[in-house]
Amino acid sequence: MRGRRWRRYPAALAVSLLLAAGTAGCVTRPLPAVGRPLAVNPLNDATRSDCGDQLGQLPAPVDDRLALIRRRGRLVAGVSRGTPGFALLGPGDPRPQGFDADIVREVARAIFGNPDQVEYRYLNTKDRLGALDAGSVDLEAANYSITCGRWQALAFSKEYYRDDQKVLVANGSRAAAALSAATGRDDLIARLRGRPVCATTDSTSIYFLQAHTRALPWGVDDNISCLALLQAGMVDAVATDESIIRGLQSQDPNTTVLDPGLVTEPHGIAMGRGHRDLVEFVDRVLGQICRDGTWQRIYDRWLGQWLATTPQVACSRGA
Repeated sequence: MRGRRWRRYPAALAVSLLLAAGTAGCVTRPLPAVGRPLAVNPLNDATRSDCGDQLGQLPAPVDDRLALIRRRGRLVAGVSRGTPGFALLGPGDPRPQGFDADIVREVARAIFGNPDQVEYRYLNTKDRLGALDAGSVDLEAANYSITCGRWQALAFSKEYYRDDQKVLVANGSRAAAALSAATGRDDLIARLRGRPVCATTDSTSIYFLQAHTRALPWGVDDNISCLALLQAGMVDAVATDESIIRGLQSQDPNTTVLDPGLVTEPHGIAMGRGHRDLVEFVDRVLGQICRDGTWQRIYDRWLGQWLATTPQVACSRGA
């Protein structure tokens, strides 16, 4: 059997956990219904991702990050919190399980000869840039979409997978009936108008909803919270990467992923702008695992069960 069967949690339990988190400020209020909401962070504009040679514009390294990692004896990697298929820590799992978790292990293997010399740190979408700025992680394999705006604040590896933003709805809901009748991308965007749609805070998904649709975005800390809101009927839909959405659907098969996609996004491993040496090293690792078939094996194990085609991957830079 290819892939892994993810644990499913009852909707009532998921909602009760979410509502408890919401009292601590996890879920934000929807943006105003009148007019087009102001985009929270233009760095997250995924419609601008063809940015030219950004690697060549990075400053000289501020320190030897690779030497620091070797002295420490472990790679500290940020991964997405609550994202099936990428870095989910289930009951009894000794470490996160998923595509990003395994890619990070390959970087550790290249540094130490041992893929287990990794310390994983779970990050919410809104916390990713701050963790890099503070130096509390060496890199982040955390569903990070490459945008030209983000290149001004951090550095990316070569693209290591590509994905479409898509929409998830609950079967049998009025919203599902209306949105699934869309005849194309523009019609789907038009049908989102006035509807509460969940996405993670400070993500390209919530930016797209704010800047390019008239939906009412609900920002939450992680994707599992979006699923709980959908199950509770508090939002009409969830918008995020298809690979993430398929993982959510595996938790609740009473949902449907809608076509077409909203926007296509390249993804990279994020690092600090002052760590060009680490960026170039990670590029070489990605180039090697692309060539020797390791990347394909990891992809097939975790994402191939959900995505019909292998995403395009750039294996040239730093190869």
